[in-house]
Amino acid sequence: LDIEQQKALKLDDNHYYFVFNSTRILDSHEDVHIDGLWKKTIEEKQFKNYIVADHELEVLTTIVRKEYVEIFTAKIPFSLLGKSYNGNTEALIYKFPKDKVQIPIVKDWLDSGDALEGSVRMKYIKFVFCMDSNNPEDEEYKKNYTKYIDYISNKEDFEYIPYFFAIIEASNERESSMLLDASNKVTGQLIKENNIQAEKSLETNEPTEVTQKTEQEAQKEQLKQLLN
Repeated sequence: LDIEQQKALKLDDNHYYFVFNSTRILDSHEDVHIDGLWKKTIEEKQFKNYIVADHELEVLTTIVRKEYVEIFTAKIPFSLLGKSYNGNTEALIYKFPKDKVQIPIVKDWLDSGDALEGSVRMKYIKFVFCMDSNNPEDEEYKKNYTKYIDYISNKEDFEYIPYFFAIIEASNERESSMLLDASNKVTGQLIKENNIQAEKSLETNEPTEVTQKTEQEAQKEQLKQLLN
């Protein structure tokens, strides 16, 4: 976690922090997003993307106007989003003032902590096709599969993964949406209560190897940054 991410992840009481996308997850579109795919979006889309409901980019479905939406990424434990997958995900996070939410029912949901999921309107820039095949004609696809299959954190959710697309670079275009049912389930609001629970969970898990201990200590330090 670099200095800028630590600074951005200090949750304050005047803003909501909502994860609209996360890496390392095989979603229902058969996509796996690779860390770093939103680099250009962060550089180019500050205060240019709306938050809307259900991908309806209209006046009456606009939750937050674009001039109030700050966009950044941060590597966070999956546990902060209620998942038990190992390791961290690079989350695409929108930060926006609590008093700029234009739809009252959405604000009620955010304040109550009810489950909302996130989804990005995206344009693919660079991706590779990955397929588990022994056909000589598929040699390149097999190499891609071997390279990225262990990158997927939710592999155990599937009996077998015959193919997928590894998304290396993408652009978040015009808006991201709050939904009841998104293609990527590892999304949603970051709240301090979840951070506290995640920290307690880390304290009760006894690492068995030095590498595990190092990772847990890093996660605990990150959680303390969130709570300060």
